[in-house]
Amino acid sequence: MSEHPKFAEISVAINAGMKNLDKWYNKIDDTNVYFICLGGRSSYSRTILLTDKSLALDPKWKLAYTRAKWDEEYFNAGVEELENVVMYSHCTYLAHNPDLFLV
Repeated sequence: MSEHPKFAEISVAINAGMKNLDKWYNKIDDTNVYFICLGGRSSYSRTILLTDKSLALDPKWKLAYTRAKWDEEYFNAGVEELENVVMYSHCTYLAHNPDLFLV
């Protein structure tokens, strides 16, 4: 729009707005929280199967959306971060509940 003659008067504002949007959009790359939070919240989240990449934190939300909409590089990085956080949480939970190892 900023290059269209119709919007010449406000092209500086359009470009400034786009620069600001780009800045905040790219903040997603600074943390894994956006990808991980796509799953929402569920009591099932503690029992997630780490080998099933089709599940996020809430089994109602699938990773199909991010697989379809995100670049493969970012999707794979997001899945890896999700697995790391779930594995860390699982190990921490087990470390604080050693009685679960009793058979």
